[in-house]
Formats: sequence, C-alpha cells, structure tokens
Amino acid sequence: MVSSITNQEAVERFIKKVIGARQLLEAQHPRQACRPRHTQTSPWDHYHIAKEAQKTHNLFVWLTEHKDDPTVENFVVQLKDHLLARLRNLPYSGDKHEFTDLDQDCVLIKDDNLYEHATLHVNYTTYDACHEQDTITP
Repeated sequence: MVSSITNQEAVERFIKKVIGARQLLEAQHPRQACRPRHTQTSPWDHYHIAKEAQKTHNLFVWLTEHKDDPTVENFVVQLKDHLLARLRNLPYSGDKHEFTDLDQDCVLIKDDNLYEHATLHVNYTTYDACHEQDTITP
C-alpha cells in the first residue's frame, strides 16, 4: 500500500512538472504554443475535406487546358455519374454506375467551377487493427 501511494505521488509530481513546463512554453510563445497543426478529424468519420477552397478552376477552361490528356475524355459525363451515385447513396463500386442524359442534366455545377481544397484527412484501419490518419495536401 505504501508503494502504491508513493507511485501515485510520483505521478502527481510528474503531471505538475508537465503542466508547469506547458505554462512556461505558452508564456514564452503565446501564439504558437501547443496548437495542433490541423483540425483533428473524428475517428468515426471516414474522411474530412477542408471547407475552405483556396482555388477555383472553371471546368471548361480547365478541360481546354488539358484537352490533350486522355484522362479527361468524357470527364463531365463521368463526373456527373460519380456525383449522382454519391447523391443517391449508391454503394461505391469503382464508379460503374451509368445514368441517363436526363439524370445527368439534373446535376448543375454552380458557375461551372471546380474547387481545390487545401487538405483531405483520411481515417483508416491498418492490417494490425490500429487506427491511422493520413493528410493529403495538393
């Protein structure tokens, strides 16, 4: 019992030391002290995309600039199919869903703009069942 009291006192002294060091650091560097570098994403969310879009690209100007790139062939059709599948909560299967022209005409891209977001946080489970998070920036 004396041993456990001694251990508890040692832990309490250590915690007080850490709190004191943190307060000293915050006093020396009030703007930068102990702030996370990015917003934490809930581990229950599969991903989080930053709400602020730092860049916009006009879809048709962008397509013209990349007209020689074979990956942009049928880009608007594929984009609208992808968006329709997400909006209808269809299971993701490699974007094999194809919709009618009438369905695609219901998808309107506001001001024909694409938005480039600053960060994407992705939560995943590793092979050994540990939680991990990656941050992707353009």
